[in-house]
Amino acid sequence: RLEVTWFMASLFIVIGHAGPFEIILDYNGNVFVETLSHIFFHIRRVGLPFFLLASGFLFGRSLRKGQPLIPRYEKALRRLTRIFLVWTIFYAFEPLGNTQLRENCLTYGMLTGYNWHIHYLAKQPLLLIIGGTKYNLWFIPSLITSISF
Repeated sequence: RLEVTWFMASLFIVIGHAGPFEIILDYNGNVFVETLSHIFFHIRRVGLPFFLLASGFLFGRSLRKGQPLIPRYEKALRRLTRIFLVWTIFYAFEPLGNTQLRENCLTYGMLTGYNWHIHYLAKQPLLLIIGGTKYNLWFIPSLITSISF
C-alpha cells in the first residue's frame, strides 16, 4: 500500500515539474477547464509533504525495530548526502535546466558561460549547501535537517 502511494506521489511531483498541463491554464473562460486546472494544481502538491512524512515515519519505524540511532542516522545521512552531491554536480554542468547558464553558453560560448556559472556558485556557498545547483534539490537538505533534529 505504501508503494502505491509512493508511486502516486512521485508521479504528481514529476508531472508538476514537467508541466504538461500548463497548456490548460489558458482556459479562455471555460469554467470546467478552469476548475479542472485548479484541482490538478493543488492535487499535484500532495507529493512533497507525503515524502517528508513517509521518510520520517520509516526512519522512526526503523528505530522502533531496535536499530541504534547513531548508525541508522549515519547511514541515512551518507545516502542522502551522496544523492545530493551527485545531482548537484549533474545540475552544475547541465545547461538545459538552467536558463541563465544556457543563455550565457549560447551568447558568450561554453567556456565563458560555465566560468561565470562556477564563479556565481562559489560566491554563494550557503545557497549551494541549502539547495544545490538547482532549486529542485532543496528537498534533500531539508530531509537531512529533519532527521537531524
